[in-house]
Amino acid sequence: MNKSIQKNNKSGYVGVSYDKKRKKWCSSITYKGTKIMKRFNTREEAIKQRTKWEKKYFNEFSPNYDDEY
Repeated sequence: MNKSIQKNNKSGYVGVSYDKKRKKWCSSITYKGTKIMKRFNTREEAIKQRTKWEKKYFNEFSPNYDDEY
């Protein structure tokens, strides 16, 4: 199920957030009940990883299926 972006989202992208404690950007996705997460130094890296995961796990059902990442 695709989720829309929440009002309090700071990254502008679903599944990407900022970890204030570690001062890192987090990219996460849930697939078949398992949450996958990775941290990055930049927001762009986190968005790129999230897009890769979306394509890998959800293919054409991904909201960003046609993006260049």
